[in-house]
Amino acid sequence: MNKVLDHLQRVYKRLISSIAFIPTVMVFGAFLLAVFIFSIDGAGDDLWLEKNLKFVLVHGADNARMVLTTIVGGILSLTVFSFSMVMIVLNRASASLSPRILPQLVAQKFHQFVLGFYMGTIVYSLILIVNLGPDKDLPAVGILLSMIFAISSLGLFIYFIHSISQSIQVDHILKNIFKRTIQQIHDIKEKQEETDEEIDEFSSWEDEFPSWKNGYFQLINIKQLTEFLKEHAAQIEICVYPGQFMAEGTNLVKTNIKGLESEMKNILKDSFYTSNNVEIEDEYYMGLRKISEVAVKALSPGINDPGTALAGIRILTMLFNEILPLKAHVYYADDDGNTRIFRILPSLDTLLFENITPIRQYSGGSLSVLVALFEFYLVLFGLRIQEANETLGQQAQALINTADRDITNPQDREKINMCIEKINGIGGSSVLRFKPLLDKTID
Repeated sequence: MNKVLDHLQRVYKRLISSIAFIPTVMVFGAFLLAVFIFSIDGAGDDLWLEKNLKFVLVHGADNARMVLTTIVGGILSLTVFSFSMVMIVLNRASASLSPRILPQLVAQKFHQFVLGFYMGTIVYSLILIVNLGPDKDLPAVGILLSMIFAISSLGLFIYFIHSISQSIQVDHILKNIFKRTIQQIHDIKEKQEETDEEIDEFSSWEDEFPSWKNGYFQLINIKQLTEFLKEHAAQIEICVYPGQFMAEGTNLVKTNIKGLESEMKNILKDSFYTSNNVEIEDEYYMGLRKISEVAVKALSPGINDPGTALAGIRILTMLFNEILPLKAHVYYADDDGNTRIFRILPSLDTLLFENITPIRQYSGGSLSVLVALFEFYLVLFGLRIQEANETLGQQAQALINTADRDITNPQDREKINMCIEKINGIGGSSVLRFKPLLDKTID
C-alpha cells in the first residue's frame, strides 16, 4: 500500500510541475462553465440584460456565430504565438544559460495560466457555436462572457509579452534562483536548530545497508521510516544526500543496532526513491549548481559574457556565506522528540569542487573573474570557521596556481598579489598564509 501511495505522490508531483497541468484544468473548467450557462438559459437573466445592457448584446444567431467564430480564430492565433514564444524562450535558455533552469521556467504559473485561459476561451466559445440554432434562444449571458474572455485575453497577451521577455533575462533568472536557494538554506538552518544533538554522540554504528540499485537517491517517506525506527528503538545515518548518485552496493545507511536485516531492507526500499536523472528541485545545492552552470556557460567562447559570470560568482559568494556555518547533518525526530534519522549534507569540499572549480577552470585567464574568485574566498575566510579552513586553503591555493599559470602581465599579477595579501591580512591562526606570485617575464 505504501508503495502505491509513494508512486501516486511522485505522479502527482510530475503532473503539477508539467506545463500542461494548469491549461488542462482550465479547459475542463471552461467546458463545465459552458454546460452551466446552457443549464441556466432562460432563467430571467436574458431579460435583465436586454433591458440594462442592450448595447453589448448580440442579436440574431448569425451575428452570434460570426462573433464567436471571430473570437475562436483570434484567440487561437494568440495561443499559437504564445506557445511559440514559450518554446523559443526554453530553447534559448537551454542553449545560452543551462538546461537545468528549464524546469524553473516551465513551472512559472502565470505563463501556464495565460495559456490555459486562451485554450479555455476557445473551448467555451466552440461549445456555444455548436449549440446555436435558429430554433433555440440565444444564450445572451454565455455570449457576453465569451466577449469578456476575449477582451481579457488581449490584456493577458500584452502582459504575457512583458513577462516572457523579462523571464529570459539572466539577471531575473539568477535572482529567482537566489531567492529560492536562500530560502532552502534558511529552512535547513531552522531544522538544525530544532535539536542540539550532535552526530558524534552516535558514531558507534553497528550495521550498514548498501544500495540495491544504481541511481540518484532521495528520501521521500520520512514519517514511515521514523515510525519504524521508533518502534525498534533504532537510529540511522543516511550516507547519501538527495540527488547524489549511488552505485549498486555502495553504503546507503548505517544503523546503531543489529538484527533488523530483512525489515530494514524492506523499509528502506519503501522510503527511498531512485531515478536515472537528478530530479531534486527542493535542495539548496541544486540552486548552486544552476548558478555555477550559468556562469560557466557565460565563460564559454560561444557566449563570451564575463559580466554574467561575475554576477553568478557574487551570488555564489552570498550563498556560501550562509552555507558555511551549517552543520554536517539534518536531524529528523519521532513524535516523542527523539532523534531517529541523521541525513548528511554535501561537504564543503564537494560544493566547492562542483560549483567553484568549473568556474576557475573555464576562467580562461580573465583577471576580473579570478579577482572575483579571490574575493569569494576572502569572504569565506572572514567567517573564521576553523573546520573549513583546510578545505578553503586547498581550493584557494588551486586558484593561486591557476592565476600563476594564466596571468603573465606584471600589472595583472600585482592585482592578484593584492588579493592574496587581503586574505593573508585577515590575521589570526585560523587563516592560512599564501605566497604571492613571483614576477614572470613576458616572452
